[in-house]
Amino acid sequence: MHATIAGKSVLRATVHMPRTGLWTADIEADSDIPLSGAVTLELGGGVLELRGFVASGGVSGGRWHARLVGGSGGLGRKLAARSYRGAPLLLILNDLLAEAGEQLSSSATDSVWLATVPQFWARAEGPATRTLHALCEAASAVWRALPDGSIWAGVESWPAFTGAYETTSERPREDAIEIASESVLLPGMLLDARRVSLVQLTLGRSRFRTTAWLEA
Repeated sequence: MHATIAGKSVLRATVHMPRTGLWTADIEADSDIPLSGAVTLELGGGVLELRGFVASGGVSGGRWHARLVGGSGGLGRKLAARSYRGAPLLLILNDLLAEAGEQLSSSATDSVWLATVPQFWARAEGPATRTLHALCEAASAVWRALPDGSIWAGVESWPAFTGAYETTSERPREDAIEIASESVLLPGMLLDARRVSLVQLTLGRSRFRTTAWLEA
């Protein structure tokens, strides 16, 4: 499987996609021109597109090394304090993401956020992630950045991974399994009836690996 970013070949990439939080990608690209802002990392000619932003990077030896992070880069932004009275958590969540410059995924579980209406909610001044974690705790929900760069928040439905795959190695002590597959495994899925909490995609010069950490 090959990868590209802005039309340049990606020589190496390690992508971490957790069930809660932002995905990250550490890449080495065949380019002496650094990128910034919003970018799209394409794996397998469009098999998987990861839309995020450049958190850090630099050019060395004619290669661009960078860390990409899912979303738009606004969840670390410091937001002003704000108070709500009798507002559903969905309104508070939408305000939070809008002020942070992030987009709520259309697949987010709206019913969970509409069902909880606190009498009073005070958002303290601070990073957007702090309030996002608090909102998820109040709704018994989780959140993560999706490959398309939007923010998903809700209750897991645990769809089954339906792609064909071959197990290439297992690490029982870590509850980890390495597979070879043409399909994309994502956190929040079931792999052989076990819940996937973290997926790591590793692209090297000679091989592509998918490693999944499974919940006990």
